[in-house]
Amino acid sequence: MEWVAENTRDAEMLRRIELSPLDATCADGDESLVQLVQRHNTALAELTSRFGALADDRQTVASPDRWLGHDSAVIVAERRRVVAESWDALLALRGLLHERQDVLRKLEDHVAAKLPGLAEQRERDFDKARKALAREHRDYLKAEPLRGQAFVEGLAEEDEAVAELHRQGVALTEVLHRLQALRHKAGADSPVTIRQREVIAHLN
Repeated sequence: MEWVAENTRDAEMLRRIELSPLDATCADGDESLVQLVQRHNTALAELTSRFGALADDRQTVASPDRWLGHDSAVIVAERRRVVAESWDALLALRGLLHERQDVLRKLEDHVAAKLPGLAEQRERDFDKARKALAREHRDYLKAEPLRGQAFVEGLAEEDEAVAELHRQGVALTEVLHRLQALRHKAGADSPVTIRQREVIAHLN
């Protein structure tokens, strides 16, 4: 095994995989889901550290001068351990990606479930504002029914409560799209598969 080259290959694989921590605020209102996200982020940090430790171990194995005073059995055992860890870390990464898809799907469902209620509340507030504005501008509505209606509806759209609910809906939709994109990336595990095919040849 070319130890330093293996580190480069792992680093390239990790760059191609989206492994940023997930935002637990997406799960607001569901404490069990918040905890699930936090556990995932902890596992993610631990796995990232694991790959860092593996890279350090490979560097050590690749440095002959560090082993000049050791018995051959110790050197062989350490090399085998590092090769085995190269495989086991990849296997853990594959498992984490599958878990990540599940967590992201739950987050998507949680966020998506908020959108209908938000839209309904916006419609109620819009209708309330429109009616109040129609009373305020009744003379204009009588004189110019079509233009008056468009005018009143435009003002209702700008109502503070209506506009705020609209902003919240847009923000939630953007969050939902980001979660969907992250889940799609988590499902694209071909970089891990390629690395496993490379490493398995060195197991003995």
